[in-house]
Amino acid sequence: MNSAVPLLSRAWHWLMTSREPVGYRPGQMLNLVARDFRPYTCERTSPCSLTVALPQGLTIEIREKATALFRSFVVCSHFHLQGSTGLQQPVRLKARNGNILGRGGVQFRCKDKNDDSQRLLAVLNCYPRIFAALENLHFRHLNLRAEQGQWWLEIEHYAASEVISQVPVERRYQKLHHDQRQQLVNVMQMFDELMTRVASEGVAA
Repeated sequence: MNSAVPLLSRAWHWLMTSREPVGYRPGQMLNLVARDFRPYTCERTSPCSLTVALPQGLTIEIREKATALFRSFVVCSHFHLQGSTGLQQPVRLKARNGNILGRGGVQFRCKDKNDDSQRLLAVLNCYPRIFAALENLHFRHLNLRAEQGQWWLEIEHYAASEVISQVPVERRYQKLHHDQRQQLVNVMQMFDELMTRVASEGVAA
């Protein structure tokens, strides 16, 4: 009975330990993503991340993340942008594209109920161009957060992703086509302009 305890403990540890999916090669998909962003300059910052320098002066960071599925896994691209802000309270806004899900429209949800969050959401609602651009962007998740003088935007796109079957091993890359790439760049530029304005003018009531 006692001899079985270490075996069960090791088995439980093996089941609970986070492991990379079989067949996953960190950073390999980013080579394809970088190809989708030609002729922009891409630079590797780590095995699983790269930066893209845009003509508008913005620098986007792209990080890949692998998620296990049944007998396969998907590697997704997360697009990041950040800057400085004068917001004093923590802000966490989330959005999904209801048009993709067949539920109509883009809606933001506010995770924090403080004044800065509510005011930033009100300012965002005064930018219909952002909503119009987001409705044409095929994104899965969008997160906008701010704290300690910095803001971060993260967008997960349905494209620029790879599904890898494990039995047998087969890779299917979903290309980020030019129109969606341009839409993504436009959205990130709009958010940069919005947060730059917020930093200079604040979010007065």
